[in-house]
Amino acid sequence: PPLEFETRGTWIDVPAAAVADIEAKKWDVKGGIHALNHALALVAPLFVVCDANDVATEHVYPVQKRPRPHRLVLYDARPGGVGVADQLFRRFPAVLAQARTLIYGCPCGLVAGCPACVHDRRCSGHNVVLDRAAANVIVGALLEDAAAAAKQPTAGPSPARA
Repeated sequence: PPLEFETRGTWIDVPAAAVADIEAKKWDVKGGIHALNHALALVAPLFVVCDANDVATEHVYPVQKRPRPHRLVLYDARPGGVGVADQLFRRFPAVLAQARTLIYGCPCGLVAGCPACVHDRRCSGHNVVLDRAAANVIVGALLEDAAAAAKQPTAGPSPARA
């Protein structure tokens, strides 16, 4: 039976350039998003005081027909939310960097990853649609975007001239 409840969540859209790069390489965009969603959920407790079961993500199914936007989604797995997604939003560049370390640093060499990198025991999609290489392209593009945004000057008061 469907389970519905109100909660808190955060998401980030996957850059179009990353999607195009993955498609040009004939890799699986959905698999990359799914793998990175798993990695983000797995590293979340390193940044927020929470139990691993307090944060959840969307999962991809092999026969999924419903179109979904290309985005990463994390949400509080408790009705009403416990603040995990809000805290992760504020630390997203650091969470992304740790997820990249998890994905890139795993020596398994498997396209679909392993329990040490992107498999999640809670995955309702049974860890089937996962693509580590595509996830690495996505996280790299997001970190580049975050670095570029951090270098942008912020608007503020101009110094007064006498």
